[in-house]
Amino acid sequence: MTAAVGALYYVMMGTILLFLGGFLIYRIVHLSVKGSAPPFVPGVPQPTYAAPAARYKSALVEGTKLCPACAEAIQGMAKKCRHCGEWFEIVKPRGRDVE
Repeated sequence: MTAAVGALYYVMMGTILLFLGGFLIYRIVHLSVKGSAPPFVPGVPQPTYAAPAARYKSALVEGTKLCPACAEAIQGMAKKCRHCGEWFEIVKPRGRDVE
């Protein structure tokens, strides 16, 4: 009977260690692959990304402005946004009044 209990103990411990070892190996491999950068290949150009603000400002053309309601580019003298229908106040430049 003691031999059967001892064998059962070894089988249970082996199962637990096998499970824990497999889990640890999986976590190590999974974490190292998830956080790694793509491989560098010589001769292949690497992608470059522009900052979002730089891409956004470069889309504006001279004589345009951004709608404060929808942030779409519209003509500088527009009174109403063609995208969302927002009406604008006409702001007069400050300074000396020319008579």
